[in-house]
Amino acid sequence: MTAKTSSQHKEAEQLEKTMQVLADIEDSKEGNHYPPVEQWNPSVVGEIDIRIDREGVWYYQGDKMERKEMVKLFSSILRLDDDGYCLVTPVEKMKINVDVAPFSIVDFSVDEVDGQPALVFKDSIGEDILLNSQDQFSVCDSESGEPTPLLTVRRNLKGLINRNVFYRLVDTAENHIVDGKELIGVWSNGLFFALQ
Repeated sequence: MTAKTSSQHKEAEQLEKTMQVLADIEDSKEGNHYPPVEQWNPSVVGEIDIRIDREGVWYYQGDKMERKEMVKLFSSILRLDDDGYCLVTPVEKMKINVDVAPFSIVDFSVDEVDGQPALVFKDSIGEDILLNSQDQFSVCDSESGEPTPLLTVRRNLKGLINRNVFYRLVDTAENHIVDGKELIGVWSNGLFFALQ
């Protein structure tokens, strides 16, 4: 057995163990709550060949993860630490690679919340995110100078807003004066979010 094959075999065993822990966590969850990954400090720390690309697509050893249920399950134990993104269970922490952000924002709608129009975004795993906090939305420039709009999905995990979704936001935007400066942006839940 070559070193590479042996390494891949160990990684596959590690993935299988992670899947079993995940299944146990999923069975013990109530409602739509996420596991308390921020409370877990496992002693086993390593890396696994999982990558999330710019579009929020997950890959394992270079192959696309086709099962949406598995991606959703893995995303529920995703955490961003000082040393990068990782999948965390009570017994292990496995570092993974993320190109831009772990989620992709693929759609939005305007709903009424507490009598006010509010933007509700949908991420790449099918969850809804209500835009209702000022620090939840940001637009920064990429190295090439293009805008990179990001939305906090949960905790400190962000989603990259797809280009077509961002263009739709721009179409609904309006001018508003903020601190004496005219900005273009959108309103959600009574708050103004600049798009520039």
